[in-house]
Amino acid sequence: MKSLGTSLSDTLRSSLKLSIADYIQREFMTTQSIDEVLGHLEVLQDTIGKVPEGMESEYIVQVEQHEELDEGKMYFGLSLKKAEDDALYAISFVPFDELFRYAVTGYEENAKVVGDIIWDVTFDGWTQEQQAERIDDFQERIDSEDGEVDLF
Repeated sequence: MKSLGTSLSDTLRSSLKLSIADYIQREFMTTQSIDEVLGHLEVLQDTIGKVPEGMESEYIVQVEQHEELDEGKMYFGLSLKKAEDDALYAISFVPFDELFRYAVTGYEENAKVVGDIIWDVTFDGWTQEQQAERIDDFQERIDSEDGEVDLF
């Protein structure tokens, strides 16, 4: 079974890349040009390329289709699944150097599926450094005196 990073990297090197960029631009990054979105995808490819291959883990990344409650449209998101108990966990704040190394199930080479996955994965940034900064900021808010955490 391929890792999430290998699957994304292979797809981003394929002829689907432009369709994925177009989908992301139309759905999520409407104020950016297609060239800017393609630039972000290049950064993501570089980020994935810096992650070492292989990791033994009790978790796999599972691609699942969900319905947006407020809009009623379908999207694809990621969860971590723990093998022995089938429990699902959010991918939020899982560092790229772990997340991209986990095996993935339900992955499809389809512009919408991959576009949704990329949008889900890059919520905290397009690079390991951006993501680490967001994780640190979140941890600082959790550790603050008042303990209040405003996610949005």
